[in-house]
This record gives sequence, C-alpha cells and structure tokens, in this order.
Amino acid sequence: MTRGTGESAGHSGGVADLERALAEARAEAAWHRDQYLRSRAEMDNYRKRLEQRLEGRFLTYKRDLLLRLLPVLDSLDRALTHSSASSTPSESLLTGLRLTYWQFQQVLLAEDVKPMTTVGHQFDPYRHEAIATETGSTIPEGTIVAEAQQGYTLGDAVLRPARVIVAALPAVSPSREARSEPSQDGEGGSP
Repeated sequence: MTRGTGESAGHSGGVADLERALAEARAEAAWHRDQYLRSRAEMDNYRKRLEQRLEGRFLTYKRDLLLRLLPVLDSLDRALTHSSASSTPSESLLTGLRLTYWQFQQVLLAEDVKPMTTVGHQFDPYRHEAIATETGSTIPEGTIVAEAQQGYTLGDAVLRPARVIVAALPAVSPSREARSEPSQDGEGGSP
C-alpha cells in the first residue's frame, strides 16, 4: 500500500505542477491578449488622429482657396453695380470684367493651374477633345485650327482637356474613288 500512496503523492505533485504551468500559461496568454488589445486601440487612435489632421488640412486648404476667390466675386459685384449706375455701362462693365478675369487667373496660377496652348499644335487625345474637323485648309492634317473651350493643366497633369477643332484632309468624292479602284483584271478604272 505504501507503493500506491507514493504513486498517489507523485501523481498529485505532477498534477500540481501541470496546474501551475497551466495557470502561468493562462496568465501569459492574458497578458499577450491585453498587449494586443492595447496595440490595436493605439493604432485605431492613431488612425483617427491622422484622419482628423488630414480633414483639418483639407478644410484649411479649402478655406484659403475660397478666401482667395471672394475678392474675385467682390470685383464682379462692383463691376455689375457700377455698370448699372453708370451712363456708359458697357465701358465700366468691360473694365470690371477684365479685372475679375485677371484676378481669377492669378488664383488659378497660385494653385499651379495653367491654360493649355493648343492652336497650331498637333492634336493629342490625352490633352485635347476633338469636337469637329475642318477640311479644305492648307494646314497639315491633325493640327488644331481653333479652340472651342480652353483646356487647363494642374502641374503636369491635365485638369480639363481643351475642346478643339482639328484640320482634316478633304473627303474623297465617290466619283474619284471609282476612278482609282482597280478593275477585276487588276488594272485601274477608266479615267
């Protein structure tokens, strides 16, 4: 019986060691879980702070841009008010509109927005939108002959493509096509 008691005592010591190891493992797991949750909460807080900062910068930028546009609006308002009170509205209105146009250009230039130069240049589908073609001119095919709407770049990127009219070769008439088509025997058609 002593043998059974010894086995029982040895067995209970082993169980106690296992229970102690299990408790330590659980405590370590709880500590790691706590660290994980803290790290995740810190990352969420960092993301929220970053979003708030970016939103704040965007609002500041938007506010600054709008503040630069307001004098343009004021100039337009003054031009319209002065033209309606003046005996020669067209002259004062034209002066006011020119000033407003200049101010608006200055705001755009400050934002690195620049107008494209198009007339006389080759058509580029990445920078231009062809709205019509013009035939019968001596200008080479694919050259821009007129601009219907100004295009703009923002830095090096196209902000808005220019709407343009492009030179094209005259269309071939059906009678000229028939003369130049080869006949079935491989020779050209009748002159």
